[in-house]
Amino acid sequence: MIDTFLKKLPFPLGTVIRHKQFRGRFSKRLKPRYLIYFGKLDEIKVHVFFTTTTQVNYYREGSRKSVPYHLFPEKHPCFTKECVLDVQVAYLIPESEIEKLKSRIEIKGCLSLEEFKQCLRAITYTDLYLDRIVYNYLRNLLLSL
Repeated sequence: MIDTFLKKLPFPLGTVIRHKQFRGRFSKRLKPRYLIYFGKLDEIKVHVFFTTTTQVNYYREGSRKSVPYHLFPEKHPCFTKECVLDVQVAYLIPESEIEKLKSRIEIKGCLSLEEFKQCLRAITYTDLYLDRIVYNYLRNLLLSL
């Protein structure tokens, strides 16, 4: 079953991409952002991505210190700076937009299976931030790996 699922994906699970002009959740400003691919949610025909942020201090001692996170160190092969996975928002990109997305990104690498699972554990540590359908999909994905 998981093999059939994986064959339908435009990227391997855990692929790290750098989007050249990404519009975040709060800012209308376009800027380069790193995104991590978490697969396709077939029920609503979207692909699931999460972003990273270099605002690490918000998670260590600031306004997000109670939010679970996964830290990517400065020397990580997929990133140029120390950053954390932002677990509070899943970016759901419709199937119809994936081909357009591919023209605006650069693939930076892929997380190891163990690191991908650690990210899933941080995301699914609590269900406070995500819609139930997204949370359940990610939780089931973690359990299937």
